[in-house]
Amino acid sequence: GLYRPLTNFSHALEWPHFGLESRGYHVVNTVLYGLVSALVFAFLRWYRLGLAASLGAAALFAFHPVHTEAVDAIAGRSELMSLGFSLIALIAFARALFPSGESEPRDVPHGGWFTVATVGLIGALGSKETGAVTALLMTMQLGAAQLASSARGGARFSKRRTAADLAPILLIVLAWAILR
Repeated sequence: GLYRPLTNFSHALEWPHFGLESRGYHVVNTVLYGLVSALVFAFLRWYRLGLAASLGAAALFAFHPVHTEAVDAIAGRSELMSLGFSLIALIAFARALFPSGESEPRDVPHGGWFTVATVGLIGALGSKETGAVTALLMTMQLGAAQLASSARGGARFSKRRTAADLAPILLIVLAWAILR
């Protein structure tokens, strides 16, 4: 009853190589966990956390024992993939909103980074159901950016513009919910 096509596809790709031998699946999970830990660091750095604080927080994430089950259990792959895709989506969405680290958000997030964010959201949803939280976080990120811009005297906050900006995200979540 679970709808996790990307997670299932990743296992299907590994099956011819590893079969019933679990060691290979564990190695892949470990590599994925290392990539997710690096994405945690990148996420913190994008939001201007200092280098030492970002390294410390990423190391705490990487070495915290609560993640043991996600890495050790083959079924934990869905959590690793969903978090990885979510972090990619959030970083890319922030870059689409604030190109080159500018303080004012772009009127409408678009372009290459928005495409990467969209693919990340689809990947998160296709890996595990909790990927839906990514859409909520993207929505909050956009609303916060627009409100902050409006408060600083930048572009006026517009419900219509926000709805137009969120339409692609909401359509993806709607399509996922229907497919599910």
